[in-house]
Amino acid sequence: MKRIDAILPMVAAIIAAGCVVGVQVQASESDSQVRALEESQEDANVLYRQKVMATIGALMKGLGCVLKKECALDDKAVAQSAEAILFMTELSDTAFKAKTEGATVKQTTRPEVWSEWNKFKVGLDSMSSAAKELLEVSSKKKGKYIDSSIKNLSKTCKSCHDMFRTK
Repeated sequence: MKRIDAILPMVAAIIAAGCVVGVQVQASESDSQVRALEESQEDANVLYRQKVMATIGALMKGLGCVLKKECALDDKAVAQSAEAILFMTELSDTAFKAKTEGATVKQTTRPEVWSEWNKFKVGLDSMSSAAKELLEVSSKKKGKYIDSSIKNLSKTCKSCHDMFRTK
């Protein structure tokens, strides 16, 4: 299976979710209509961000299964997971840029994401670097380094969640 085939269904789902985010406000609309659209836009932004992060979470659970020796994924499957996480990391940057303090849907993102954006961005970059490392190690079939690379990637997720996510 080509690498693109492995992430194609996920990309289609993300594009479909992104269509919801594309709500635009017309300048001629009344203030109440504009606010209603802005609120729905903020809700849509939260939902999109949650889908992006849920996808990363599902991929990480699969890698956790490997780490715990509860399942046996070959190096190729681990590499595909790392590649998908790397792709989702790029979407995470965009997904978090929109402030959503006025959203009505429940969210676990702390406001510090935006007030400390540079610090948060370092966390996203760390996740990206760790996913690249795992991709490289698993692509080169360096099995003895895969577990430590998965642990490193997991630590970058936890670090960011500890600082920027409510329980």
